[in-house]
Amino acid sequence: MRYRTASRTLRRCVGPALLAIMIWSGCDDPFAGFLLPVPDEPEEEILVDFRVAGLHDYTAFDVVRVRTVRTDQTGEWDFMLLTTEAGVPQLAVFGAVAARTSEAGLTRVSSFEGLLEAPEEGYTHDAALDIEVGDAFAVVSHRDPAITGRCRHYAKIEILDIDLVANQMTFKHLINPNCEDRVLEPGQHGDF
Repeated sequence: MRYRTASRTLRRCVGPALLAIMIWSGCDDPFAGFLLPVPDEPEEEILVDFRVAGLHDYTAFDVVRVRTVRTDQTGEWDFMLLTTEAGVPQLAVFGAVAARTSEAGLTRVSSFEGLLEAPEEGYTHDAALDIEVGDAFAVVSHRDPAITGRCRHYAKIEILDIDLVANQMTFKHLINPNCEDRVLEPGQHGDF
């Protein structure tokens, strides 16, 4: 008897709650009210070349946590700066340099500003890509272990400066904070 009463009460509460969510979010997407917007402005970061980096240098970038990282402190990152023996700067995804696999990937795009939605496919997951100032890429992250379902995040980056003397690269990034949401338009939400 108690089970039926609790079940009826739950149905009476859940129905109106879902209706309120749909109305609040504009009816077309009941989950849109829970999405965080893509940042309005990109942020800049600097990576040091992994091959010549000191112990305290940040050589890789973690899209999920939106930060540069030291690879001696974490195995959760998405891409790093490498320079070949011939002096060619490259971005290497996790799978290109690590013994274990990762879903982190890069794909070259025509422009940073023009990329409003990350592609679903076509990412390089196991190689390093040559880079020049002005190059833009879509990025898919490793799986986020903190979220149920271990989802991925999407981002776009542009190479702003490569200093071969200082062995570092400056880039800007715009990252969608929502899991599996490919929208990369500043200030916008995507859809589930």
